[in-house]
Amino acid sequence: MSTASIAPQAPRVVVIGTALSVRQLAHALAAAEPCPRIVGCLIPRAAISHGGGEHTFPVLGAFEDLETVFDQLDSNTCDQVLLCLPLAMRARIDRCGKLLDQRGLAWRFMPTLSDQLAGRAMARHTMIGAGGLAGAGLDLAALIERKPRPLDQRAI
Repeated sequence: MSTASIAPQAPRVVVIGTALSVRQLAHALAAAEPCPRIVGCLIPRAAISHGGGEHTFPVLGAFEDLETVFDQLDSNTCDQVLLCLPLAMRARIDRCGKLLDQRGLAWRFMPTLSDQLAGRAMARHTMIGAGGLAGAGLDLAALIERKPRPLDQRAI
């Protein structure tokens, strides 16, 4: 019997973002253990028509094709969707998140590198779970697995 550890299986992800944010995220993911396998991406239609879809993985379509593309994907094809759009595109982020939630797909919001460097990617922008802002409807007692205790005001 082998004592070698079994490497965890690389998650299969689809990335939604601008052509630049998808390229940057792909480079960052290459350093992850296990390195997620990008099965494809969705980028702006203008980027596709101007050759911005030059990646080592397939461009599945444009943002506008999101519903059609995800009707064709399932849990056998994709484990998670990574949404990597600039915070300036908040309406698009919210629309994509809502569509992904409606389809029951696991997804995470990944702030773009430019947003992080500009200090715009604060924790309050981090989206978790199958959607929604972190903190919205968050059950803190369940999170810490105990009931909250009052503070000792005299000691403070």
